[in-house]
Amino acid sequence: MASPALLAGLAAALLAADAPPATPAAPAPVPPALSGRALGEELQRAARDRRVEQAALAQERQRLEALAAEIERARAALREETARLQALAAAAAKAPAAPQAAQPHRPAARTAGLRPGARPPPTPAGVAARTVRNLRPEQAAAMLAHLDRAAAAAILREMRPADAAAVVDRMAPDAGAELLTLLARNPAP
Repeated sequence: MASPALLAGLAAALLAADAPPATPAAPAPVPPALSGRALGEELQRAARDRRVEQAALAQERQRLEALAAEIERARAALREETARLQALAAAAAKAPAAPQAAQPHRPAARTAGLRPGARPPPTPAGVAARTVRNLRPEQAAAMLAHLDRAAAAAILREMRPADAAAVVDRMAPDAGAELLTLLARNPAP
């Protein structure tokens, strides 16, 4: 009796004999997109796109670095201005308070020796008020919260009411109420 493997081999041979002879497979044509020239062009285009992208990223990095430097300069200027304002406010707070009766004469003393119609020189609190007025109300409120209450009130007194209200509005309720109480008890000269 023949083995099953032998029988399978004979069956395969008989089937192969009946089939037409196999022709050698012709190599499949290379699609035009994969030709050597097209591939080289694609690589060059990708490299060019990458260079353009890198240049755009480098330009964006420079822009961001310039913005960061500008922000740092602004922060440094704000720190200097804050220190200057705190010194002015401390000096204004340490200045002896004039008696109530002498206050009406104070503007005349400031204007002595000036031409008629000339503006008197600003008080330290007036200078500080002008600077605080240029800050955003949130920044001004935070800065005034760290000052002596009398100095903060003197600065607010020199500001326009709308500007002072915007600053007091951004303060903690207790601090704002205390400053308004000082302003109400000690009216402007």
